[in-house]
Amino acid sequence: MVDKEIKNKDKEVNYDRNTSTIITLNGDSISFQGEGVTVGNSTVTITQAGTYVISGNLNNGQIIIDAADTDDVRIVLENVNIHSETSAAIYVRNADKLIVTLPSGTTNTLSGGSTYENIDENNIDGVIFSKDDLTINGEGTLNINANYKHGIVSKNDLNIVGGTFNINSVSQALSGKDAVKIYGGVFNIESQGKGIKSENVDETEKGNIYINGGEFNLNTLDDALHTSGSIVIDEGNFTIKTEDDGMHADKDLVINGGNINITESYEGLEGYKVVINGGEINIVSSDDGINAANPESTNTVEVIPDTTNTTTTQEATQNTTNNMNTVPVPPTDGNTMVPGKMGRPNTDNGMINDPSAYIKITGGNTTVNASGDGIDSNGSFLVTGGSLFVSGALTRGDAAIDYNGGAKIEGGTVVAVGGIGMNQSFGSESTQYSIFYSVNAQGSENNAVKLIDDSGNVVVSWENPPKAYSSVVVSSPDLKQNGNYKLQTGSDIIELILQNVVTTNISQGMGMGGRGQRGQRPQELPVNPNTSGTTETQTTGSF
Repeated sequence: MVDKEIKNKDKEVNYDRNTSTIITLNGDSISFQGEGVTVGNSTVTITQAGTYVISGNLNNGQIIIDAADTDDVRIVLENVNIHSETSAAIYVRNADKLIVTLPSGTTNTLSGGSTYENIDENNIDGVIFSKDDLTINGEGTLNINANYKHGIVSKNDLNIVGGTFNINSVSQALSGKDAVKIYGGVFNIESQGKGIKSENVDETEKGNIYINGGEFNLNTLDDALHTSGSIVIDEGNFTIKTEDDGMHADKDLVINGGNINITESYEGLEGYKVVINGGEINIVSSDDGINAANPESTNTVEVIPDTTNTTTTQEATQNTTNNMNTVPVPPTDGNTMVPGKMGRPNTDNGMINDPSAYIKITGGNTTVNASGDGIDSNGSFLVTGGSLFVSGALTRGDAAIDYNGGAKIEGGTVVAVGGIGMNQSFGSESTQYSIFYSVNAQGSENNAVKLIDDSGNVVVSWENPPKAYSSVVVSSPDLKQNGNYKLQTGSDIIELILQNVVTTNISQGMGMGGRGQRGQRPQELPVNPNTSGTTETQTTGSF
């Protein structure tokens, strides 16, 4: 369970200068008025609970908090500029919690050198480094230049309630070992490592990220968001550009709302279980768009498929089994992901099913443009609501939809386009009708997908799929049994009747599943891999 709670004292931004200790930074020296402070050279040490108001510049120095285990210390940064060449600019050696307040209208800058030296037994590796809980609030600005490793580090919880953060870091920008919880703020992050990270390998129930608001502009070489636990997004506006994953959770990745725009990624969303309950999501990925996989299984295990039990295209149309040996069992709570029996090991599709992995979509509007699989689940795939538009690759080893367990649809709108060799559709135990058809490969122009009923109404449409495709999966709550429809892909029109839960002219392909090995790309599909033998009528033309 991801902890979403925050204490009232973490939200408090008001302070009284008359009852606070005032600390003034004077370049190479420090002066103060009040209690709880000792000064040595260019280092000020805060030794007890209280509020400390800090202003001025420090050329090469440090603020250390070394108080009792039960002490809450609050520092207020009023336009400070602190550089520490060989250690953290702000270092919490000991306290119950440090609260940093950024008053409205202030601009504060913290920076460090490219190498750090040990000053005690702790491995200090952030411009702000805290051994205990750390909270940052207010409406001011904090600029951080981390030339050694990390920007802001807490070895317990890192809570951010507000402020504008401009962070440039060699490694992680924001890191909380037990948790990172964000309730607002503006985050402009340039990182050669991860953007926001929480990782705790010792206490497996910890290491989580929770976000309920904020503006995020993340440009990272490693994962933009990364946890050893779970990620829950309730609100927030995200623009993400990364050379790795947009959001990666070793456990659950749950999106309940917000606007998420992943403009560049290796994989867009990745978790052991991925649940989308709401939000506006756009994903561009060089590999899988949305991936559910065991984080300990970086390479898939291939099983040689049994080719003795093949079906003809006509049989596939009539039976609509789609190699569905199992039906996903959906979790009862989108935020508390209980591993259920989502399927059993299935070798019919050429890969091993992981019964604990799944992708579940209940709401929101999601668009995926993937150069690998659009939807890739090492377990099962379930859609009960929302809208999903997926463009997968035409390469032989990739698909718009790829799963190793079962897949069914019970609601929502889906249009998925991609290649034909590995593409999969929903299973016959679905409660909502769908269409899975091979079509003439469409180019980058005039490749709209439309499904039109016998009254001429457009039931489902995708005006501008971003890539060529040779197969289409379409489903909508408005599809009716025995209904007459026209499937228009570009200038081609296929007339069909929905006689089955899944109406298809394709013998189901074999899903690949999993993350696989990077750098190994499959061969391209033939340009026009249409099948023959279907009972439906295909015509060309336009409306």
